[in-house]
Amino acid sequence: MKTAMLIAASTAAVFFAPAAMAEPLTDYVEYNSADLTTPHGLDRIKARIAGVAERVCQAPNQPTLRERVDREACVADAIAGAEAQLERRVAQLRVRQLAAAGETAAG
Repeated sequence: MKTAMLIAASTAAVFFAPAAMAEPLTDYVEYNSADLTTPHGLDRIKARIAGVAERVCQAPNQPTLRERVDREACVADAIAGAEAQLERRVAQLRVRQLAAAGETAAG
């Protein structure tokens, strides 16, 4: 069964690696940190992540039932991992913004 891990790199990219493959496939979804500050920006990032997950977790042209099930699980796992990482990135950005606002108010 294919599974995909997602890692949001500090270079503002998303990394996919289907873990059950001999040669892990990788792909990146680049985004701007400003996209993390608006619902529309987050929606755009999530749409790109879904597209990458679909591509990375692709099945053969005429997949068996098992291959279709594995592919759907791979896509779901990749998207879930991506969304968890996005939430962490958004939280980190908010903490930095609050800290900067606190420094401005104090200074």
